[in-house]
Amino acid sequence: EVEWLYPNEGSTGGGDILTVAGTNLGTLKRMKNVELRCRVDATETATSYLHDDLVTCVTPPRGEGFVHVEFTVNGETVQSESRSRYPKADGYQYIAAGKIESIFPVYGEVGGGAMIDIRGEDLKPSYRCRVGEIAMGAHFVSSTLVKCEAPAHYEDGVTVDVSNPNGVFNQFSDVEFQYAPRASVESIHPRMGNSQGGTVMTVSGRNFASTNALRCRVGTVETSGVW
Repeated sequence: EVEWLYPNEGSTGGGDILTVAGTNLGTLKRMKNVELRCRVDATETATSYLHDDLVTCVTPPRGEGFVHVEFTVNGETVQSESRSRYPKADGYQYIAAGKIESIFPVYGEVGGGAMIDIRGEDLKPSYRCRVGEIAMGAHFVSSTLVKCEAPAHYEDGVTVDVSNPNGVFNQFSDVEFQYAPRASVESIHPRMGNSQGGTVMTVSGRNFASTNALRCRVGTVETSGVW
């Protein structure tokens, strides 16, 4: 029977690897015509031995909720009357997988440092984020917002993802963050304007991003820019 498993929670999308310890698994491993499998709720999945009495199996997709994990041998549930060496811990909690809907900003400098707001659904405090191939901790704000700092990267577009509750990335989003060279201002026209504001300023320079998220900062005040 199952003595303990790790982790004890994961995504409703499945695909998490469970490490499961149990009694007499080594004996079953050496027997012919015996197939040991994990049963997660009502779904059986294949096992792989790490060593005697320790196996791994992959969680199937399922809705949110608490389930039990059992062993089956040739389709039959395994029960043991022997006393376990450990407090029995065969429960597993399915948690809704986080979904990314949008990020802001969508552009950042190749040197990194941009703070990315990731908005979505069912985001959790235990989530990590990944920008391109680099994973990092996320600052949890709410179930619809986490923040991550963009690492340095060469000029390119990369996807932004969030992990499952165990910090494992087993799904990919189609939300992209674009790395660009640092923008620089070379000239502005006109150089004077009304103190009440409203003057249209033309800014010339290099590496401006062609995006409706482009912003200008005049003193300490940010305004929308048009590329």
